[in-house]
Amino acid sequence: MPSPGEGYVAAARGDAEAFKLQAAYLGHGAAGAVEAWLRLPAPRDEEMLLTSIEAMYPAWLAPVMKGST
Repeated sequence: MPSPGEGYVAAARGDAEAFKLQAAYLGHGAAGAVEAWLRLPAPRDEEMLLTSIEAMYPAWLAPVMKGST
């Protein structure tokens, strides 16, 4: 659980393409993020898709494991 005053979301990447995926995920869940990812020009970055979705999980659902950063 985050400390008081902390948010639940931390963007894994700060570029415009990742923000599109993260916004779609917030609005439509994982399916929305995949749809937004499929609309990106090829070649698509699968790692960006996965990190964008994972970054949107709240800490209580998918806590960061020690040593994974």
